[in-house]
Amino acid sequence: MTRRRKHTTRGAMYTARPLRVAVIGVCLFGLVSCRTVSPVDTLDHPEWVRGLDADFLLSPMGEVLYINREHDYMIIRTAVLPAVDEELNLYRKGDRVGRVRVTDRRYPPFLAADILEGEPEQGDTVRR
Repeated sequence: MTRRRKHTTRGAMYTARPLRVAVIGVCLFGLVSCRTVSPVDTLDHPEWVRGLDADFLLSPMGEVLYINREHDYMIIRTAVLPAVDEELNLYRKGDRVGRVRVTDRRYPPFLAADILEGEPEQGDTVRR
């Protein structure tokens, strides 16, 4: 008399276990190895951002680069472009020294502004 083996699902259980372990391992590895925020040094910034110092990037608006007193306008370097016709204040060492109006001449990160009041100097800070 020959013994017949009973059909079991035990073999299927053993073949599914390595697959399950592999999927769980990949998920855990992905969670451990991923970062939510990349370090600033490794980000690909546009060409004009790479040369800027950290203080400029953290400044409220920008700084005065060039002043044409004959035609009452200035060129401002800024990280955030204000709206056309927006009026901005000029500060020197924390004191308000003037006011300007943004023109439609904007070429990021530079923009032109008309001088409304005050005597701006190169290096003055521009804020809203």
